[in-house]
Amino acid sequence: MAKRGSTISEELKEQIRTFLAGNGNVRETARQFDVSPSTVMKVRDEQPDVFEQLRTDKKQEFINNAWDLINIGLEQMKTKILEASYRDIATGTGIIADKVLLMSGEATSRTDNTNKNTHELGELTSEQAEALIEAWVKK
Repeated sequence: MAKRGSTISEELKEQIRTFLAGNGNVRETARQFDVSPSTVMKVRDEQPDVFEQLRTDKKQEFINNAWDLINIGLEQMKTKILEASYRDIATGTGIIADKVLLMSGEATSRTDNTNKNTHELGELTSEQAEALIEAWVKK
């Protein structure tokens, strides 16, 4: 580990920022470069705008790589679908549909209310509704 109070080079600082931007783990970065976690945080905080840009770039790089893999997978599915079982086809298309909905900001699941103590408002008289509210408030 670097000696206490010693300065580290700008090149090492850049390597630390880049590595930390890619993994987000201060302790792992400290181990990788044989420095203290506080040194890693100090290097990160010296140039917060540079660090944030590095993080943004790393996220975009990850997204681009993920899309490349997704596209390869979709191309493979075109040829493998002829050999797949109905179950595999249903599972694969269901997962893809779910992810498309998720990326589009749509709901990806549905929940049902299984509470047996619910009533349609139209089924209650105003007196019954008031009695239910009063009983609930007293709990």
